[in-house]
Amino acid sequence: MAACEGTISVTIDHMTGATQAGNQHRINLERQHARLKSYGSSLLRGVTFDRVEGLSFKDSRHDERLQLADLVAYAVYRQFLDYGPDWEDPSKPLDLYEYLGRVFKTLCNNDGVVSGYGIVKFPMNRRVPWTF
Repeated sequence: MAACEGTISVTIDHMTGATQAGNQHRINLERQHARLKSYGSSLLRGVTFDRVEGLSFKDSRHDERLQLADLVAYAVYRQFLDYGPDWEDPSKPLDLYEYLGRVFKTLCNNDGVVSGYGIVKFPMNRRVPWTF
């Protein structure tokens, strides 16, 4: 497997507000980013974030990338809300949330497989290679 080159930057919707404990969301994200860069993931051993350079916060009202990410994220959320158990059941066809179906082809690899490529269910008990 070839080594990855270059770095990436992460853009996050600039949200306001705080947790019930009074911690600001943006400060929490910045701290988590710094921890991941320094120590890696505590949930996935061996996963590093050394290629991630920095975070930028943008107002989603003025950033089409964030608007698109929100639309796709909501469609994926609805997919698992409406049809979650079916994701791991190969005995029946996978029903799609209508709006996820509209962007489904962009979430597939070259063979049309979506499971584990463009959409990942977590936790997952059984991988089913759903195709478009």
